[in-house]
Amino acid sequence: MIRIFHSDRMDNSEQAYKAWLYENPTGYVVNLPKSANGTGRKTDATLTRVHKASCPTINGGEDSAFTTSAYFKCCSPGREEAEQEAKDITGLVSLQPCAKCM
Repeated sequence: MIRIFHSDRMDNSEQAYKAWLYENPTGYVVNLPKSANGTGRKTDATLTRVHKASCPTINGGEDSAFTTSAYFKCCSPGREEAEQEAKDITGLVSLQPCAKCM
């Protein structure tokens, strides 16, 4: 099941995202820019990354802002599902994996 955590589209996106991470420690998270518009822009390719849910770059302390800044998250227990949803949102053909966790 795909979950989108976007502060402009849902209340308490940070809390819901952190709860999802806790419940899905082996899941996958795609970090996407809120400016993504489905056209496959070069900036979207540069800014979009696939992470394991355990990656410290997208899973940090209580005061971290993961969905309330310039980015939102596309999450799923399976990598393939998360990536396909992110490709649909961004218009990208492929996504880059995080260099730290993948």
